[in-house]
Amino acid sequence: ASPPSTSISDEEYGTLEAGDFEPSRVAFWRELQDERKQHAKLMDERYGCFCHGYDNVTVWDNTRLELCKHQDELKEAKFPQRFKVDADLSGGAAAAGASFDPATMKRHFKQFRAMLAEYYESKDLLENLVRPKSTDAEYGSVLKEIAIRFARKILHGKPVVVGVIGTSVMAGMDNCYHLSYAPQLQRAFDPFLKAMGSSFEVRGSGQNGDGPSMDDTILCAKYVVGDDVDILQTAYMMITKAPSLDYEAFIRRRRRDDGTLDVVKLDTVTETPNEVRALSEGMLVHSIDGFEKTFGHDGTEADKTRYYKMGVMEYEKGDYLGSLKVDGLYPWYPALGKSHWGRVGDGRCHMKTRDGPEVGVTIMQDWHPGPLGFQVMMDHYLYVYADAMALAMDWIVAEGADTLKARYPIDEPLSVTLPDPVQCDAEANKEHPMCKGETDNGWRNGPFCAV
Repeated sequence: ASPPSTSISDEEYGTLEAGDFEPSRVAFWRELQDERKQHAKLMDERYGCFCHGYDNVTVWDNTRLELCKHQDELKEAKFPQRFKVDADLSGGAAAAGASFDPATMKRHFKQFRAMLAEYYESKDLLENLVRPKSTDAEYGSVLKEIAIRFARKILHGKPVVVGVIGTSVMAGMDNCYHLSYAPQLQRAFDPFLKAMGSSFEVRGSGQNGDGPSMDDTILCAKYVVGDDVDILQTAYMMITKAPSLDYEAFIRRRRRDDGTLDVVKLDTVTETPNEVRALSEGMLVHSIDGFEKTFGHDGTEADKTRYYKMGVMEYEKGDYLGSLKVDGLYPWYPALGKSHWGRVGDGRCHMKTRDGPEVGVTIMQDWHPGPLGFQVMMDHYLYVYADAMALAMDWIVAEGADTLKARYPIDEPLSVTLPDPVQCDAEANKEHPMCKGETDNGWRNGPFCAV
């Protein structure tokens, strides 16, 4: 096994690409995966029916804990963890006009990506579940758009803000909030930005699935997560989706030539325009539930690649835990009914989240993700965000912080040219306000959103 890389002082630290593992380690992982598959098959044959409640729960989990204890001992003996992020996580000495050393920070971000790939015993599931994939032509454009937003906020000393809206999954239902999606996401990435004199702020505002509709809540985004959001993550499971045309209109909000929003409603109380940061002003929409279920879900064909080029991303088909089911990655749970609810572990012998002392945490809590489920969800996007951060560090080294600060001032909206709507070519859509160029299709007012 190659020696562990755990400190910025290590020569190898942050220099290898994610997934660059020695063949012997990969072969060893395959042996562990096969062993887990065989165990899952045996348990499914004997105890896969939910009707054997006690056997199903106790035998599955107890035998799994023994198996994982054995595998962890083998890992430590043969192939101990190779990639760890430096516990100190210092930004280094000031360089290139920044208060930190961008070359040092790039190594931290690359090390983080390598750590994630090792954690999941493959980089494939991290790269294949979100769109665009790293091999897609639009991926470079996505990285650029994310990097612009991150670099702009960091260099101006402002927090990078991610807003999270959606239904009960994003609210952390059936979980302690500390271990739900938004808090985990913030804790995982905030130390990197703290090292650069900034911060990573995640504002979660999920509501139960029997609350307001998706159509209403997306139009209240300004009031529930703020108007300084850089990335808005949306997740609307188990409720009626907003019509595809409305969702496209939502992610397109743009300004007229005179600077006012193209899609605006006057606040019924203050009679003032509801100004809001929109896609054309810097807010990127990253869908956890997938455009397949929101943008085009009603049968409308949509060329989403033009929005990918704008920095928009999505989970493929909205399958936010799909990485657990990728062929060859050892299914771990009974296949029938609700028998996977409350199971400990994530199928890779991780029995706790990376950032917590808790053990025996679950991938699912009833029909909602458990702490490990949220970790799987966030890791796919963090893997991309770290890649974008590495790109931003290259820019700072090449051009200098002052040049980038002047190019992307903090007190002006980002200038973006939106593509034509993708759903307005169809004759049936011609009467939609977005397709007619009408403006009375905008954000809800404050009192409405409060109710």
